[in-house]
Amino acid sequence: MIDGLDLYWAFAVCFGIATFGFLGWTLQQPTRRRRYGFAITLACFAMAVANALMANEIPTRTTADGVAYPHARFLGYFVAYGPVAWLIGRVAGASTEMTGLLILVVYGLPASVLASWNLSGGAATIASVLVFVCIVATVALLVGPVSRATHEVSGERRLLYGKLRNISVLIWAVLPIVGVLSEQNLAILTSFAGIFLGSYLDLLLLVGVGLLTFRSPTALDHVAGRTGRSGDDGTADSPTVGPGAPTDD
Repeated sequence: MIDGLDLYWAFAVCFGIATFGFLGWTLQQPTRRRRYGFAITLACFAMAVANALMANEIPTRTTADGVAYPHARFLGYFVAYGPVAWLIGRVAGASTEMTGLLILVVYGLPASVLASWNLSGGAATIASVLVFVCIVATVALLVGPVSRATHEVSGERRLLYGKLRNISVLIWAVLPIVGVLSEQNLAILTSFAGIFLGSYLDLLLLVGVGLLTFRSPTALDHVAGRTGRSGDDGTADSPTVGPGAPTDD
């Protein structure tokens, strides 16, 4: 049977392949789209490194009863989740303040799970409750004010945001619950099941967001301010046809 360390190596390779794939795809894009591709590439690279560190048990704390606490996963989350939340906010046309709040709440998901792993007694219970508070807050933002911000952007951006929101709500709601049910917390899931489910959901989120984004070049152009109702600075975008139309960078 495959053990946990082998699983980490397998997912490290998967994230590595995704990193190089999205990097190559990004470099083939016009300059205006590349920062969004680099955000996805960075997120995949962070999780590739995190899984490689977990495969080498760095930094992992093992208790006397043999339960391993792989903290590198959370280092990966704290690098990866920010760019993903930023991308979602940009696509939606959310304000800088709203996007910042989304990033903060999304970071609360791994932070609360990490706290529940390392605290004991009543403090661990409070941290576990905070996991569900952060889930509710994240979903509320994505289906509430961030979704309403899309009323001011083009249809292509609304369509892309809807897809990104759906996959993010699904995984950001389920993944922290897996952390609470894992061997390190309530011990309802076995070590193998916890590792597989957590890493699979990580991969599904980042690869899903990446594929959806790169398959929506028109929406990315709108986000970059080339076409659509409004650009990054809130002004009308340049025309895409006719005399004086801009060309690809």
